[in-house]
Amino acid sequence: MADGTVYGTGSGAVTVTAGTNVQLGAISTTSSAISVTATGGTITDNLTSAESANLTSSATVTLTAATGIGASGTGDIDTTIGTLVASVTGVGSLFLEESDAIILLNVDTVNGSITISAGDTITATDVESTTSAEANDILLTATTGNITVGIVTAGTTAADVLLSAAAGNIEESSTADTDADIVGQSIELIASTGVGNSAQIEVNGVFIAAVTATGDITIQDTSGGLDVNTVDVNGDSSSTTGVSITGGGSTDIITIRTSSPLTISSNVTNTGGGNIVLAAEGTATTDDLTINADITAADGNGAVSLYAGNNISLSSISDISVTGSGTVLLRASTNYSGLVTLFLS
Repeated sequence: MADGTVYGTGSGAVTVTAGTNVQLGAISTTSSAISVTATGGTITDNLTSAESANLTSSATVTLTAATGIGASGTGDIDTTIGTLVASVTGVGSLFLEESDAIILLNVDTVNGSITISAGDTITATDVESTTSAEANDILLTATTGNITVGIVTAGTTAADVLLSAAAGNIEESSTADTDADIVGQSIELIASTGVGNSAQIEVNGVFIAAVTATGDITIQDTSGGLDVNTVDVNGDSSSTTGVSITGGGSTDIITIRTSSPLTISSNVTNTGGGNIVLAAEGTATTDDLTINADITAADGNGAVSLYAGNNISLSSISDISVTGSGTVLLRASTNYSGLVTLFLS
């Protein structure tokens, strides 16, 4: 499609197929499907006005390409759509920017990264970077809305996952399952009103960092243990350090539970008087809680409760601190799973 080409079909469906590349102008339909396929090449943005919508429809848009969809920065595919189905079938990445809310129904790359931003809520039903390599990260950013997660997976070998809802929350879509909602080597979660505030977020990763202004942070590791650390998935030096609630209240709680071991390498902080629960669950000799950073329940009466199926180890450089009438509980050789937290009196 030549630069500036606009296809408007009213309410009709649109299908575009090319043997190699598709250079997108603008395709618009009010409520019908759009399908764009670059069988042997890439789908690229070919509009001079780089942030104008390439694709507009309230229905499902399907994008399929062999070697990439969009490019980083202003080369991303710009959309105003309802639902996205997208696949990069060979080596190549996917870059897309949605102006409003979007449902990521089935989005995958065989060997490439996935970068999607939206002006409102992202519903990540199924997002997968199949080859867990260093360059194949998944970055989902909702600038004003929430992120609801079905499954977002980049594998645990090398690829990382960033979910950023800086003005909203991060929640799982189904509270009934116990499978991992987010899979990545390093997992970075940024929110304003909670991470797993309604129900715990299940993760399978190696390193994790999470921050919210208010609301709970509730994370359950499903396999192999977890290290609370400093994570910077997008490499812009705006890293997230440890796990923290920065401006919460007394009912806002941090709960990190792992299928052991659990290592605290960066600070865990709850500001506003809420509690902190850290638990390395299980009964094996490897189910240890190792603390190499500070744990702080500040500005209220919040308690800190630490559990390990085997040992709790505290380094000489680490402090555990509470304020007011807050208490500290350490229980080694205790499987926290299913227990009601008990605080010292």
